[in-house]
Amino acid sequence: MLRFPALIRDLRGVITPSNGRARPGNWIEIMAKLTSDVLRSYLADMPAGHIFDLPYAQFGGLFPPGEPDPFARAALRAFANECGCDLIQIVAEERYELRKRT
Repeated sequence: MLRFPALIRDLRGVITPSNGRARPGNWIEIMAKLTSDVLRSYLADMPAGHIFDLPYAQFGGLFPPGEPDPFARAALRAFANECGCDLIQIVAEERYELRKRT
């Protein structure tokens, strides 16, 4: 899978060779900085086929009360669609993937 390198740098993540996902050192700091406007701008700048990983903790901060609320999920799905992304929920890893459509 392709990843969005500028996003990883902005979130102060580290790319791990095993899966290519950002592993930020301080999730609380990132959660405080990630607003819907910031996320919208990241998604707008992402090339087609790239993925933004959204952990449940960040999802709850953006769309309270978060998981497992069906209205919060519907709001995230509408937001992703508006930004040109498909939404995939990875329950086992407690995160969502927002994949930029081609």
